[in-house]
Amino acid sequence: MGFDKGPLAEESQDSTKNLTNSKGGDPRAREQREEALQSPAGQRLREFLRVRRQAWQQGVPEFEQFEREWPEHLMNLERECLAQELARYDVAAEHIAVAGVSYQPVLRSTATDLSSAGPVQVDRHR
Repeated sequence: MGFDKGPLAEESQDSTKNLTNSKGGDPRAREQREEALQSPAGQRLREFLRVRRQAWQQGVPEFEQFEREWPEHLMNLERECLAQELARYDVAAEHIAVAGVSYQPVLRSTATDLSSAGPVQVDRHR
């Protein structure tokens, strides 16, 4: 027998389902949102929300656990999104010219950059 959570809880459940069902708006923004939600951190966030919804079927879950875990999932997703955006700024070309000097990237490696969300790892051409 489940706990009656009332209409607000149902609205909350509907809003978490809509994370992946949004329509309209800028197609590039929608594409970035879809990309973020398909990332490993996005999938872990969706799984966290799914498990949380199921916990309500068994009774009233512990809020403190949710309060601890929620920001961790959001920060992980934010770091992944920032890493994806930083990777778009990397130049992948055989030769580049800077101030009239030609350069040729010699290796591709992972760099750790600091962001407001913490360290992010990005593949770089060097």
